[in-house]
Formats: sequence, C-alpha cells, structure tokens
Amino acid sequence: MQDAQSWIQVALSSLRQTATTPTSQPCLSFKYADRPSEQLLPHWSLAEESWNEMDGKSRHRITRTDPISGLSLRVEFTIYADFPVVEWVAYFKNTSTQSTPILADIRVLDICQPYKSGLVLHYNRGDFNTPDGYEPLQADISPGFETHISPAGGRPTNAFLPYFNVENTADQEGAIVAIGWPGQWSAGFTATDDYLRMTGGQELTHFTLHAGEEVRTPLAVLLFYKGKRVQGQNLWRRWMVAHNLARFADGQPVQPLAPMCMGGLQNDGQQESMDYLSALGLHYDAWWIDAGWYPCEGVDARPTWTHVSDWRPNPELLPHGFKPISEHAHKHGLKLMVWFEPERVWEGSKLDREHPEWLLRAPPNQPLDDEWFRHNRLLNLGNPDAWAWLIEHVDRMFTEHGIDWYRQDFNMDPLVYWRANDTADRQGITEIRHVEGYLAYWDELCRRHPELLIDSCASGGRRNDLETLRRAVPLLRSDYQSFTGDMSFAAGNQGHTYGLSAWLPFQGQGVFYNTDHYVYNARSYMCASLVMTLAIPREQVDWDLYRRVFDQFRQAQPYFYGDFYPLTPYSLDSKDWMGWQYDRPDLGAGMIQVFRHADSPQASQQLTLCGLVAGAVYRVCDLDTNVVSEVSGEVLMNAGLHVTLDAAPQSGLMFYTRV
Repeated sequence: MQDAQSWIQVALSSLRQTATTPTSQPCLSFKYADRPSEQLLPHWSLAEESWNEMDGKSRHRITRTDPISGLSLRVEFTIYADFPVVEWVAYFKNTSTQSTPILADIRVLDICQPYKSGLVLHYNRGDFNTPDGYEPLQADISPGFETHISPAGGRPTNAFLPYFNVENTADQEGAIVAIGWPGQWSAGFTATDDYLRMTGGQELTHFTLHAGEEVRTPLAVLLFYKGKRVQGQNLWRRWMVAHNLARFADGQPVQPLAPMCMGGLQNDGQQESMDYLSALGLHYDAWWIDAGWYPCEGVDARPTWTHVSDWRPNPELLPHGFKPISEHAHKHGLKLMVWFEPERVWEGSKLDREHPEWLLRAPPNQPLDDEWFRHNRLLNLGNPDAWAWLIEHVDRMFTEHGIDWYRQDFNMDPLVYWRANDTADRQGITEIRHVEGYLAYWDELCRRHPELLIDSCASGGRRNDLETLRRAVPLLRSDYQSFTGDMSFAAGNQGHTYGLSAWLPFQGQGVFYNTDHYVYNARSYMCASLVMTLAIPREQVDWDLYRRVFDQFRQAQPYFYGDFYPLTPYSLDSKDWMGWQYDRPDLGAGMIQVFRHADSPQASQQLTLCGLVAGAVYRVCDLDTNVVSEVSGEVLMNAGLHVTLDAAPQSGLMFYTRV
C-alpha cells in the first residue's frame, strides 16, 4: 500500500510539473506535432480535482491544455483504499474550432523503474483454440532486454493476454501491469543498465482531432506486491473478485454457474428437455440457446449458423419466438440465455442489403479465397445510427421474448476492417470509436436490464480484457472442446485452467458427456462455470454418473473465487502429473484437483499445499475413495499431502476444512 501511495504521488507530481521545474517523465507519453509529450506538457495550463467515492476509492483528475492549439489532455486516476492498486485512463479533446496537428504514439502506460538484477517477466498466451492456450511464459530481464507483445487481429486476448507480472526474485516483490482495451493493444518492456521501462496502449495511433472531438485511451492498471509471485497473483485475484467481477443491480458479483445448453431449437423440444432434466433432480442456473435460431441468409447457397442475419427468430424453428421457452424456463427457476453475434454481418443478409452504410468492409487486397473476409462485414459501433438501431433491436428482443441473459459472440478479427477504413491522418480512430461504442452498448443494455448477465464469448475466450470483464463474464474460455469426449482435449483444458486462473477467478467451459473417462474429462474442464451437455442420445446416458459429477461440481463452486496455487509444474506431457489448489482463507477450507496423465509411470505424488495455518488441523476428504484424514497445516505445507492415483489417466478431487 505504501508503494502504491508513493507511486501515485510521483505520477501526480510529474503531471503537475511546470516549464521551469521539469523533474521526471509522467506516467504516459505521446507525440504531438512530432514533439514528445515530456517537452510539451510543462508548458500547458494545469487544472486539478480530487474527490473520494462512496466505495472507498479516491479519484484524481489532472487536465493540461495546450494554449496554442487547444488540445486538452485529461488523466483520471483511481486509487483503491483496500488494495495496492492504481489505475488510470486518459482523454484527449480538441477544445478549438480547428483540427489539431497529428497526435501519435499514445502510450497511456509509460513508466520507468530503476533496474535491479533478478527481474523476470511473466505473461501468458491467449486463446487460439489449441491445447497450449493460456500457457504461462516467462523471460529473464537483463540489460539489453527488449520485447513487444500484442494480440492478433484486434481481439484483446487472442494469442496473448494483456496482463503482466514483473517479479523481482532477489527482493521477493514485484508489480503487475495490465492494459484494459477491447481492441488492438500493445505492451513493451525494455531494460538498460539503469532502468526498466514498461509501456502500453493502443497499438496504432496517428491522427488529427477535429473541432470539439474527444477520444479515450485504454485503461492502465498497476498493482504492487510483496512476497513471491504467486502471492502477487493471488492479490490480483482478490482484487478482481472485489472490484472487477461483473455485477447485478444489487451490487452482488456474478457467482459460479451451472448453465445447460441442449440441441433442438423447436419450442416443444426445449420445454420437454427442461422437464426431463428437472425430473432427474438436476437443477441448473440457466437455459442456454446457442447459434442458429435466426434466419440464416446471404449470398452463400449453403446457409449455416455462420450466416448471421438481423436477429429475429426463424419462424420455421420458433414460430412463437422465445416467449414459450422463457416462460417455461422461469417455471423451473432458470434464466434464459440466448446467443447473439451483432457485430458480424454476413454478406447479402437483410442488414447488409438495407444499411450498407453502417458496415465496414475489408480492404480489396484481401485474398478472395479467404471466405471470412470476403463474406463478412463489421457493424460499425462507432456509427451513431448503427449503435442506436442495435440497442433498440436487442432491447426489444429481451423485453418481448423474456430473454434474461445475453451471450455475445464475436467470430472475426476486426483489426483489418478498422484500419482499412482509416485515412492517413486518422489512423486508430475507427478502432477507438468502435471500442467506445461496444462498451457504451453493454452499459446501456445493463442500464435498461439491471439483472442482465453478459457472456463475453469471442470464438471462445478472445475478448477478455479488463474493460470487458467489468461488464461480462467468460462462460466459454475457449472453443478447444471435444464433442465426442476425445481424451486428447483433457490435458489442454487442464493447462487452460492452470494458466488462466492466475488472472481470472471467473472462467467457464463446457464438457460433453461421454461414457469413457467421463469423470476425468469433466474435471479437466471444471472451472467457475461448467456446461455439462450431451453428445449422445439421453437414453444412453448413465444419469447416476452424470448426477455424481454434477453434484461434485456444485460442491466445488464456493472455492473458485479463492486463492489459486499451482501444485505441480505446468505440463501437457502425457508422462506428467498436473494439479492445483484453491484456498478460501475466509472459510478455512479449499479444494485440490490433480491429474495423472495417460502415460505417467508414477502412481503417487507428494503435493505441498499453500496458504494454510501451520498450527491448525485440517480434515481432508477424497471424493473418489471417501477416505477422510486429519492432518496439520504444518505437515501439509512442508511434507505435503500424499496422493495416489492407481490408474492412468486418472484424476483426484479433494476438499479440506479447518477443524
């Protein structure tokens, strides 16, 4: 907390400095008329405000204005009273009646710290529908080190995550930096003998602002921690739960969920499935209807779910819309969640025919055999008319059809569309306007529907930056799933949990029922939200087995928001084990998941637990063997917990409680 307070005072002082007393570089940087900001800002006029919020956060706003061109920079800081976290976002506004010179290379995060030996950069791959998605990566930082990291195609968690931990192994402390931007961000780390420089922001900015025009930057977050890296990650997780989980109108965060997604879009089929599962004693949280419920129209003669249209129920499938389904779901205590993908518009669809001016097209030099670029258009959420149509249309769908929760997918890379529609003196503007419209669209939906839950799906988990996660939850962290229960997908999903849990307490996945190794598969996919759907006719399902796994998931739900401790190294190798621990210090309880991979020769492991009270005694229950033992926290954290898995592959699930 002291480090955070010291840092914000330095940052504020650097933004306040005058032309006669330039002492340090501010926490951000840009170029204006080819001149660096550190040369310009001390000459600009200064205004400042500070206030405290009801939630304990304090706010600081510093505004500096160029007296010649009228360009205004407003930086808004948030300081947390309960966490060593500072965040900020910047706004540029042209207050004059003329267009500004070129504003370029905006880095909302640009900070330098004295270089120390023993620095390590930790970061993660993003989602790209592969087993090594979310893999933890690291790089030693020494003088001469330089790296630049960015996502692929404009979706913020595609290829890499915008979350970074710079660990000081020598002093056992560190800092976490994050970029909140549902677009094309960029982060850089450069070390010399004297300093480590960390930068981040929108990847490409090179534009003039017209009279009265304003733009925002990405969100920058800085968290300080003492101790080992895992302690820093758990401090981040606690901050995420306390301040960044999507919330309902009563202020309560979204809790771990068990939705259900079934095939068969006809009204009577959906209702009959609800009745059947309810009679089995299976009580879900939501009824999930996915893609394909709309008229699939367009230029392609082979219509599929990808041919997204204008978001009206297909009368052949749903002659009465969703209302009968939502009413039946509500009788069973279920929320109705429906899949939409409003930003992607298929060529030749109703919206493409009637409002081509709302749509962005890929540049003509895209390969014609690339069907996705050739046939898809991007609904421009920076266009006020397109934005207004979308909010009214989706709002009406919710109201008329009784839709409770909203699943928004995004199966295209928007970057090429954004940049193809920028002029040379407006590079980055189309992206900014789309991002602003996207966030405003969700904010308005939640204002109109205070109990709305939004799912942030984007070809799986490719849109889970911090700004998105304050409004939505990822019910599907990746499309890396097996419809047949293929065992080769299990280790990859274990790796997804292992890597992503360092950053996101809430993440979701779906597992399809299969008869072989179902327990192992389901546990491999298990996280805060788990869709346990079927890939075979329900008459072939072992419902006792299914219910046992479902009940175990319900038992696990309280622990997903706890601290997360890896118990083994990350490995997808078939000869290894992988496992982790969730710990709830407030409950004095936790959960252990462990997996022996298919070719592992080792039948036993000694797992050293973390976060326990050394002098306490813990009752450990193995859900597979029903063996209960009482062990001291000191033994569990030093000698470890002995776990035996006789077969390969095999999983273990254990719960412990302080007694």
